[in-house]
This record gives sequence, structure tokens and C-alpha cells, in this order.
Amino acid sequence: VFFSVGAVGMPLLLGLIGHYFSPFQIVGGIGYLGLFIGIWYLFVPFPGARSAGEPLSLDFSFLLHPLLIFIALYLFFQSSIEGSINNWTTTFLTQRGVMAESEALFGLSIHMIGMTIMRVLTGSVFRAVSKVKLLWIGFGLLFLGIFGLQAQELKVLVWAGLFCAGGGVALGFPLLLGF
Repeated sequence: VFFSVGAVGMPLLLGLIGHYFSPFQIVGGIGYLGLFIGIWYLFVPFPGARSAGEPLSLDFSFLLHPLLIFIALYLFFQSSIEGSINNWTTTFLTQRGVMAESEALFGLSIHMIGMTIMRVLTGSVFRAVSKVKLLWIGFGLLFLGIFGLQAQELKVLVWAGLFCAGGGVALGFPLLLGF
């Protein structure tokens, strides 16, 4: 969720104050903010480590378990789709003439908002829903999102597509890493 909040904030900031500051100034300001937070954490006392109870074993036979291989492949492709959408959305929307760069940054924010909302719902409202059903819901949302991105004449459908795609890719890591 916090990754999503940070990912929403940067394009939103660039879209809102990009007319007043250069992107380098905005990214630099966020970098300094991160640096100050990191320095602050140097002085925060954390509780000591506890023993885990199980010895560290060099038995790696679990790596050949079919379920683990499936989860690894799923997360590999899920993260590549998520990264592609995050990295190429603004280029896709601006080069296709769908919208201006500042609007495309808001579109990217809408994608991340969809991801954030779905991750919050997964950890709260959808706790009682089967993980398999949630994964199928995620596939459906991702399909709808990609379909919405193809409707380039209507910005509302493109933004709805970005929102749905964000919600669709949001389910992979929380569900499968938790499993």
C-alpha cells in the first residue's frame, strides 16, 4: 500500500506543480525528503531480534515444489506487467495523441490509485473471499483495463481502463506472497 501511495504521489506532484518546478527539482525535493526520513530512522529505537526457533537448513528441495514454481512464474509476469504499465503509460498515451503529458501523468496516478484501493480492500473487506476467486477477479480487472486502454477516443474509458488495470495487478503480490 505504501509503495502505491508513493507511486501515486510522484506523478500527481509532477502533474500539479510541473508548471512551476522542473521535474529534476521535484524529484530532488522528494529525494531530500526521503534522506531526512532515513536519517530520522537512524535514531528510532527498534526492538531486538528474537530467535526464530528453527535452525537454518541448507536443504533447498522446496525450490522444486510445483506450487512454488507457479507462484514464482506468476509473480515474474505480474511484476513485469505492473512495471510496463507504470513505465510506458505516459509514453503510450502521449504518442498516440490520446492526451497531453500532464493528463497522462494523472492517468498514471489513476492506475496507481486503482492499485492502492484494491490492495487496501484485499487486506480488509475481501479477507473472507477465497484467494482463488480474488486472483480471477484480478485477471478480469486486468483484461478490462487493457481493453479500456484500447478505447483511445474516449479519455474516460482510458482512465477507467487504467484504474481497472491497477486493481487487477494489485492482487498478485499480497495474495501469493502471503500464501
